[in-house]
Amino acid sequence: MGPANLGREDGGKTRGITFVKKRRAGKKLEVYIPPKLMRAVSNNAQQLITELGIIVKQMAPLQFPKWKAIPIDDKKKKWYASKQKFTLKEDPCIEEAIYQQLNRQYRDHLHRLHKNYYCKYATNEIRLQNCLPDASPNG
Repeated sequence: MGPANLGREDGGKTRGITFVKKRRAGKKLEVYIPPKLMRAVSNNAQQLITELGIIVKQMAPLQFPKWKAIPIDDKKKKWYASKQKFTLKEDPCIEEAIYQQLNRQYRDHLHRLHKNYYCKYATNEIRLQNCLPDASPNG
């Protein structure tokens, strides 16, 4: 292990070890979202944000250019997926705060895909030859 690693075994993708350790007992993590602030502020806030990012990457359809265009049924699935892992009250303000965070995560995810896989190539023909392995070249 050299100075570049600084204690990490590998430099791969996020593995979510902290989250796994906290949930090892099978309990949901407590998250506090003040209605006026509309953001998670508890000890588990970072785990919530990380998990919402993972939910977006795994479940969000990429054919929509904006979060607003995603059907409400798809958004509800993401809300329920977050409720399976975290203790979240059935409150419209908290649900809206989760949707706002999912919106930010969706926007960031689309931006990263555009920057890393679209802007990298000069023409559409080259882009289609080098599209993501799980993406359809037809859109």
